[in-house]
Amino acid sequence: MDDQAPALWLVIVTGAAAGLLSSIVGYALLGLPLVKVKALHHVHVDERGPHVESYVKVANVRGRPVGIEQVLIFKRHTTSRR
Repeated sequence: MDDQAPALWLVIVTGAAAGLLSSIVGYALLGLPLVKVKALHHVHVDERGPHVESYVKVANVRGRPVGIEQVLIFKRHTTSRR
């Protein structure tokens, strides 16, 4: 046999360790809920006067279902400059 060739058990153990590590990393990355969150604000003017309708659009990057429990939209209190 060639003295420079690695032992067969070393090749098998290295391949198994690499496969296990890639499986763990893949499971961890696929388990993350990657979502895109957009806050949209539309200004409307009608007989009541101008007002803003705000809503949130949530989309999952991977197409998996996402459960939204609570959404908070913070509004700054501004003073009128008259």
